[in-house]
Amino acid sequence: QEERTESCRRDKTLHVSSTDGSRHTLEIKTHETRKLTDNATERLLYDPRRPARAVLFDAIPWNPSVNEAGHIEGAGVGWTIVLLVVPLMTLIGNGTYFYSQYVAPSGS
Repeated sequence: QEERTESCRRDKTLHVSSTDGSRHTLEIKTHETRKLTDNATERLLYDPRRPARAVLFDAIPWNPSVNEAGHIEGAGVGWTIVLLVVPLMTLIGNGTYFYSQYVAPSGS
């Protein structure tokens, strides 16, 4: 079942089975439906106490992967550094302004 909205977002209804054998219905809202249907089965991360609280692994930002041992690996240090550039520049800019205005004011 699929619905198209004005923002090109698609609502997908998925029927999933948890590890204890119970079946659940999940409503997924995404504009990247290709990622959600690219495999015969999809990995799902969910709270066993509240299975409705779930996210498809392919829908997680920055494309994490699963290594051979079954552990989730992030995008790596490179992306972390790239994502920290703007906040770091903001801190440097605000620190420079604060220092020039309040700590070392020029003699008036």
